[in-house]
Amino acid sequence: MLLPQIRSESRSRLYFNRWHYVIQLRVPEAWLLRTLDPTSIHQRIQRREKYLKTQGQGPFWDDGSLDYVFQTAAELRALEGKFLHRIVYTGACHVYTNSVEDMLTLFKLHPDVEIRQANVSVPADVVMLKSDPKYPYRTYFRERDLNTNQRQSLYNWIQAQDEDLTPSPATKKWLNGTARWQWGQPFCRNYYYVEHTDMSHVLMLNLVCTGLVRKTMRVLKHP
Repeated sequence: MLLPQIRSESRSRLYFNRWHYVIQLRVPEAWLLRTLDPTSIHQRIQRREKYLKTQGQGPFWDDGSLDYVFQTAAELRALEGKFLHRIVYTGACHVYTNSVEDMLTLFKLHPDVEIRQANVSVPADVVMLKSDPKYPYRTYFRERDLNTNQRQSLYNWIQAQDEDLTPSPATKKWLNGTARWQWGQPFCRNYYYVEHTDMSHVLMLNLVCTGLVRKTMRVLKHP
């Protein structure tokens, strides 16, 4: 059996600096696959059911979904090569591998998989866009707790920069407290970033919120 079409993805490095391929598996209740041994999965199900019971709710899954979770876990445990798996969201997980044989095995079992291959063709520490970038620099934040005053000071400073600096949509929602998932928690994620016109903004960010800056990357148009 031939593999499905593999989508090439231009990157500055391999996935997690090690893996050439990533396979997306659609698995209902994929959050149960944080670990693959059946005992841990059973314990996770029991904890969740116990919690739902305290909330006066019943499980939102059926036996067929749980059977599929255990089946997928057994399939992954049986792979011959080393791999890394990560939960993408509640209905899917990613499997990172360098084994074509394991990809073929998963494709036979899950014909609807999506496979991407890392094409290391982008310079390191550069963000490549399809269109002309508006800003030449992108600065990512560190994952850390910020109290309300720190977040407000950061928000006020960003607002004062006018057209010279702009936060990403997710960062803006976090800063102004409109993110639906936030529940009032001011935790900063490592995928939050701002784009800006000048490297002096990086110095100012560190002054406004010490230790916030994780890395700054150039933003270029893809050739």
